Amino acid sequence: MARLATPDEIHSTETGVREVSFTMTVQFEHPVKLWVLQMGGWLPLPFWAGNVLLIDRNVTSKLSALAQPPGSSCSPADRWWLDHLNSESLTINPLLCAIEGSKKAVPSFEEFRDEFESASRMVLLGLPKARLLGFDYKSEHFRRVYSMVESKSARHVQEMQFLVRVAPMLVSRLGKAEAHRAEADIIQLARSQGVALRSLAMFCVLSCLYEPQDGSPPRIGRGVLKPRATYTDADAHNALSDIRSLELLAAFNGLGLGTAGFCTRDKHLAAFWCALDVSNPRWQGRKFDATLTPSAQLFPRLDARGIAELVERLQ
Repeated sequence: MARLATPDEIHSTETGVREVSFTMTVQFEHPVKLWVLQMGGWLPLPFWAGNVLLIDRNVTSKLSALAQPPGSSCSPADRWWLDHLNSESLTINPLLCAIEGSKKAVPSFEEFRDEFESASRMVLLGLPKARLLGFDYKSEHFRRVYSMVESKSARHVQEMQFLVRVAPMLVSRLGKAEAHRAEADIIQLARSQGVALRSLAMFCVLSCLYEPQDGSPPRIGRGVLKPRATYTDADAHNALSDIRSLELLAAFNGLGLGTAGFCTRDKHLAAFWCALDVSNPRWQGRKFDATLTPSAQLFPRLDARGIAELVERLQ
């Protein structure tokens, strides 16, 4: 299983005997432009063999270019990677596009329906060989799918307001003492806004706080949140839509219906997923749960003990 940090490492285990490790180097025709996220990390698209592939707006925005002649707005590298999606073995699900919407806010049912239909057209245009997971827009089932968006809207607004207030605190990197004081302020702000302290949004914020002080990589949280002094609701919505896609990836895999993957062109989002090390997705009735094991890449300024203590404070 390739991870973003070490994409050339693959580990295999002979149960009850020993662990076998080996390394291989894969040279693609073009630099990686698409990451397929799945439980345990990521795989290059040609190696992915799951059941259903979720795609987001940064993928569908490029699909129409595949129908254009070479030399158009789609670069040769993008075209080469996107063409691997045009396969009869893939079932494409554009649900994430509808959930994000096109107006940088939680979509209404009509906006959700229109965006799903628009994204579906993009898939059919750019990927004529792939299978499309479609819905009858007048069916009760499609209404129930949208009800999932409605049920999360209050939480979305809470986290959005939280990010708008906290993002200006993350623009400049802080010294050790300042970072600890800022952490306390951020935790207090999250509590006052009703934001879960162990939410992915919170981990992303703290990843910004505890990135390398000299600005060297990895800067995973900053790449996802893109904090600035004038952070708007639209900025927060965009970041949360990306974060929500990871939650939905885990939730789909907890259903026991096969392997779901998520294809994105966002390398920072891919790095965030890998650094969270999400495992054991499970549904208990209508409640979903999963295990997170944040890695050192998520909080580069902290050692293993510091990360464990940070997670303990998030209660």
